Amino acid sequence: MVEPRTVIDTDRPRAKTTNARTMTHLRRWGLADTVRAAAPLPVDYAQDAVFVSTLLGREVTRFPEIFQLTVRRPRDSPERGQQVGQPVIEEVLRAKVAALNLVDLRLGARVVEVAQTESGARAVVQNADGRTETVQAAYVLGCDGGSSVVRPALGAGLEGGSGVRPNLSILFTSPGLAERVPHENAIHYWVLAPGAGGIVGRMDLKDTWWAIVQGVDVTAAESDPVGMVRTLVGDETLAVDVIATDLWNCRMLLADHYQSADRPNLLIAGDAAHLNPPWGGHGFNTCVGDAVNLAWKLAAVIQGWANALLLADASAMVRAATGRRSSS
Repeated sequence: MVEPRTVIDTDRPRAKTTNARTMTHLRRWGLADTVRAAAPLPVDYAQDAVFVSTLLGREVTRFPEIFQLTVRRPRDSPERGQQVGQPVIEEVLRAKVAALNLVDLRLGARVVEVAQTESGARAVVQNADGRTETVQAAYVLGCDGGSSVVRPALGAGLEGGSGVRPNLSILFTSPGLAERVPHENAIHYWVLAPGAGGIVGRMDLKDTWWAIVQGVDVTAAESDPVGMVRTLVGDETLAVDVIATDLWNCRMLLADHYQSADRPNLLIAGDAAHLNPPWGGHGFNTCVGDAVNLAWKLAAVIQGWANALLLADASAMVRAATGRRSSS
């Protein structure tokens, strides 16, 4: 496993919604309780989304038990959803992977080249010290994001589009803000005031909050995150300490194929294969689903109890679901 980041960035939490299906996968791996224990917000703290004029203003409407969050025993799933920042999930998964003798975890390394070979696949890995080595493998699975190295190597391109204007994520602290909010606890507060479109939520039960300002027309350097937070909250004198900001575009992109007939040992999953709008944690949760789906199929093929066509079917089914031709 080749992972360029040696340290997980806790200041940019990105996905925060872990749905019931992903929690069920974590349960299979013996990690669901570990994740819940590490999550700063317990499920019994809040389960609703509230639409408001501003955070300190009028409540417009409320949607109970969103994102499969419930204090009741779920009827349709072994697990409930969990609000937890992606860095927490990554820390738990890294610790689990590091404890497995089956995995060679290369932190600080990156794959710079991949190719199909007669017997499988080849990857050129640049290690943290700058040294490169060539790794021979049965398969290469590219979970390497929107700027994937593996996707162009298997001859795939992305189809779809992106939002016209970017969104700005803000992580901040504001002592005493939680005590001033007049609405019953919520996981998400969707702000509807003119000129203040966005979302606010708590990161923990202390003073750390996150906000997403939608459709900003500035660069990261030109933005005024303190002013934007104050507008969302509805208090122009609010004490705000910005920890980090992240300017990003909402994308809906899909690879035209996940595997090719002439390069069948190169596969892609997650953001390398599809970039989804993040609302509801769909990017993160579908990435986990991809990994689980491909893992058992690769195991089946490698262990000899399934034909390699099982892997081609995975790509073909995606194309059929979207009404497009598969090149697998």
